Amino acid sequence: MTKVEAMKRIASITGALTLTIVAAATAQESLGSAGPAPVLRPGWVFTPSLGVSETYDDNITLFSNLEPLNNNDFVSSIGPDGSLTYYGRHTHFSTGYGASFLNYRTFSVFDRWNQHAEAEFRRQQNARFAWFGQANAQAVPSTETLEYNGIPYVHTGAVTFDARGGATYKIDARNSVTSAVQYQHVTFDVQGDVYRRYLRGGWAATSTNNYRRRLDERLSLGADYVFVRSQVRDDLDLADTHTIQAALDYTLSSRWQFSGAAGIAVLAATAVTPGQTAPAFHAAVDRNDRGRRLHLAYMQGVLPAFGLGGSQNTKEATVSYFTPLFGSRRFFTDNSASYRDSTPVVPIVDALQLRSLRTFSTIGWAPQRWVRVEGFYTHLSQSSLIAGGRLDRNRIGFQIVTSKPMRID
Repeated sequence: MTKVEAMKRIASITGALTLTIVAAATAQESLGSAGPAPVLRPGWVFTPSLGVSETYDDNITLFSNLEPLNNNDFVSSIGPDGSLTYYGRHTHFSTGYGASFLNYRTFSVFDRWNQHAEAEFRRQQNARFAWFGQANAQAVPSTETLEYNGIPYVHTGAVTFDARGGATYKIDARNSVTSAVQYQHVTFDVQGDVYRRYLRGGWAATSTNNYRRRLDERLSLGADYVFVRSQVRDDLDLADTHTIQAALDYTLSSRWQFSGAAGIAVLAATAVTPGQTAPAFHAAVDRNDRGRRLHLAYMQGVLPAFGLGGSQNTKEATVSYFTPLFGSRRFFTDNSASYRDSTPVVPIVDALQLRSLRTFSTIGWAPQRWVRVEGFYTHLSQSSLIAGGRLDRNRIGFQIVTSKPMRID
């Protein structure tokens, strides 16, 4: 198979059914929202959960728009889950494991399991010092569930591990510092040379350091420094990126908050590529008002690309909105959208520039605290900017999620 044929193949064949991201870093095949809100009770609490859903999917294989195939289907899903939490005066601990099984009415060859596990620990040591640690792992059957940068959507499995730990220290009433380290690792169940070229996997280690000085009740200024060392499989050398930014946090009002930073990203030279620099900045606006939440964010920077290798200039815009409906907390709507544009920093032969869009909308009803009934719609599209390199998928369905916290004495 020639390189051109391989490019067209990758552009037209991508992963099968996937679902939303649960919590900050865990992909789980669970439609709708994350389920009923946890009940914060002191002591040990065990919470078993179960979710069932029915979905219509108009592109179960995520083929290119040029493929004249009828690959729509109805998908039934069941997803058991369990979590164990401890809430103390100064300590919080939680751990959980879950899985979901998808059953295709017509294309049973796509029936599969998805698994995830996570753990988190937070400790407020004293009035000035707090520290935390968290980790999660997942095994997914399709790359479309992954939020990592530079990954084309392909129907192949992946295993990921993500661990993070850090601390915050208040120097005095006005000054504080935060430092954290993170390790990420991803491997793909690659079959054939075509997928191996665009699903390479690797690891990344990140050190994040922030300083803030509060000037008054509303305004804080500071600086951020992020160092990322990564290696993608088959790359000849490590990739080191230094990002330095001046930062600002401002409380516009009791409801509105703004945070932003701007600076420069420096990609260190390697044995085969020269050093590079690029602008780096991010900004976010948040609004919280009586159960209504709005989040707007934009970022631009240099990130490692576990799919294609090397580093990419990445731009990403996100928006999310949650609000109760009809003046009742039992009815709600939750909506989000994200757009990402990734371009290789150093041009390489047959490199893919990926543009991805995800949207999600749900309307829900919570007759009790332990159950939610939701109707949802999701849209996904990705383009590699070559002929036949665009795909789209729409899904609509409903989900019922139940959970029952149980106190452990």
